[in-house]
Amino acid sequence: MKMNRTLALLVVVSAAYAASTGSTYGADWDYSYTFGDGLVVSGSFEGTQSGDFVTGISDLSMSYNGTPVTGPIYAATYDGSAWVNGAVVSFDAAQNNFLFINTDYAIGDYSGDYLAFLPASIEGGEPYAAFVSGPLDIVDANNDSTVASNWTLVDPVPDGASTAMLCGMSLLALGWFRRKLA
Repeated sequence: MKMNRTLALLVVVSAAYAASTGSTYGADWDYSYTFGDGLVVSGSFEGTQSGDFVTGISDLSMSYNGTPVTGPIYAATYDGSAWVNGAVVSFDAAQNNFLFINTDYAIGDYSGDYLAFLPASIEGGEPYAAFVSGPLDIVDANNDSTVASNWTLVDPVPDGASTAMLCGMSLLALGWFRRKLA
């Protein structure tokens, strides 16, 4: 009988924990890359972590040296021949495979501001990062062999609601357990 109560308590606490950790999906992420010439491109997005990668990218923002990039920002990944939907962002800069751009790349419009990362497997040896501000014919392009220490992707922290829910559910379970023992 005592074992059933303990098992029930564990089930309730586990359910509370599972409910609260689900909020990390679709969480906000902050990113930043510093090019060799000092240009800093940074921003945020929503996405879901799966191992070392974040996918399901949406709600993008981007700025360079503190200047916000205007318009909606689209995300893509390079499949070896074309940019397609589904950006892949990694904690390891050398594994990034994405394009963040504020023009519609799907119709071939690359005239806006964009940040692109290609992994070594696609670039043919060295991972590669590029930022272009304005049409491609403007010489405001920054290109680097990707430097891992210049890349930052900040883990999301559980929001206050998740933490409060976990604490509340745990207290509720402890109260229920105490009442059963009395």
